Amino acid sequence: HVFNIKTKIIRSYFENNSAIHSGGLSVRVSNVTVANSNFTDNSAVHGGGAIGNGGKNPEKVYVEIKYSNFDKNHANNYGGALSLERVLVDNSNFNNNSAVFGGAIYSISPKVISSTFRNNNASELGKDIFVKDLSNEYDAVFIGLGAQKSTMYPLAENNTNGVYKSADFLKAYNEGKFIKI
Repeated sequence: HVFNIKTKIIRSYFENNSAIHSGGLSVRVSNVTVANSNFTDNSAVHGGGAIGNGGKNPEKVYVEIKYSNFDKNHANNYGGALSLERVLVDNSNFNNNSAVFGGAIYSISPKVISSTFRNNNASELGKDIFVKDLSNEYDAVFIGLGAQKSTMYPLAENNTNGVYKSADFLKAYNEGKFIKI
């Protein structure tokens, strides 16, 4: 566990670890930076096969992950690799991770930059990333997964009014057509 301090974990390996919560690294009430590290074959019963919130105040945890690899991690419920309320992921790779929600990442407020996701699996929602409570926080949500080709994010709400494919929405907007959201 990491408690109440600013912590840097650099060039580290977490392999074949398991726990009820947070299989590889459990973070509590801290600001943590993980860089140039590898998380392989870690597992958690609940959330965060590789890294997860381990405390009663997960909103106080902020984790930055840079240039790291997450391979074959698993959580029975949330976030095969990561289950963190607030996380920045930069230039990292997520391969073959699995969970029920968020095959690679389960989060309320994820920021993901220049990262790669391959062969992750979620048995319910969020093959790669599951954003908790997304539709409850906003009146409208735009997820543009490649503006050149329309791709629907796998949500149960896709079949309701006000859900549009990204290219269709952008084309209508550029043509000045009114889109009801």
